[in-house]
Amino acid sequence: MSEIAAIVVTFNREVQLIECLEAIKNQTLVPSKLYIIDNHSTEATYKMLFDKGYISKLPEPTAKENQILLNRVVSLVDANKTIEVIYVRKAVNDGGAGGFYEGMKQAYDNHADWLWLMDDDGVPQENQLEALFTNSVSHNILFSNALVTAIDNPDALAFNLNKESLVKEVNKEVILNGIVAAFNGTFISRKVIETIGFIKKEMFIWGDETEYVNRVKKNNFEIATITTAIHKHPLMKGVKENVLPFSNKYKIVSKPQKFSKYYYRNLGYNTKTYANNKAVLALFVFYVLFFIRKGNFKELLKFCKFYYNGTKNIFK
Repeated sequence: MSEIAAIVVTFNREVQLIECLEAIKNQTLVPSKLYIIDNHSTEATYKMLFDKGYISKLPEPTAKENQILLNRVVSLVDANKTIEVIYVRKAVNDGGAGGFYEGMKQAYDNHADWLWLMDDDGVPQENQLEALFTNSVSHNILFSNALVTAIDNPDALAFNLNKESLVKEVNKEVILNGIVAAFNGTFISRKVIETIGFIKKEMFIWGDETEYVNRVKKNNFEIATITTAIHKHPLMKGVKENVLPFSNKYKIVSKPQKFSKYYYRNLGYNTKTYANNKAVLALFVFYVLFFIRKGNFKELLKFCKFYYNGTKNIFK
């Protein structure tokens, strides 16, 4: 039997985290291992993990290096099966990208055949892992994803697929080739990692998943969404806005300004690396026009700086 490692990255969302972990314990196909990658959350997270039995002792809160605690939990579906828990409390928070890098590396180095990845605010439906595994193996898909639905509206997608936003528009087929909404119930064969390596951890957030999917496709691995595998998740953080008023022809993605610099930098890197110079220039013009129209010159300057850094692969 293939060894499957579930990987959950978390930061200060202990209630959502426990809901996610309980859903993993409730899978019809039981994973061999569960990696909980804690991006240096406050004590509320590891205390709740302790109270719920996921860790058997508390980590040292002021440790300067990553800490690893081992434990086992019992499957909620089959009391005869247990899941090995590897809790990694990181010494620093290096974002979702850094967290997934750590989880992927740990699972790969420990010889997992398949990696099943998600962040802490997603909830996998009880048959998700079984549907991912069965369909991926039978159709030789080495990089697949669950269908990500809005957590408060099962009829809506949390992330659009091919511009579609409703479940009924995309679930007419079991397998949707060529599209995924990574890393929300993402299922990866170690064969992919052997070829292309791990996620680009320097990206921190917003764009790391896009970069990895682009790298997967560039190396000629097929990707697909398995529509019978459902992953509930909050709606995407960011909205599409018109570049010009009264025209829907050109749009950009607007992200919360607190961390928007990471999005701009990663957008620059991804466009330069996986598209072409024409696309790099077009996106630059769109964002400049958008911020000028909004009169948001502070954000415009931030965009110019970090978008340029991304095109030059500067991640300091």
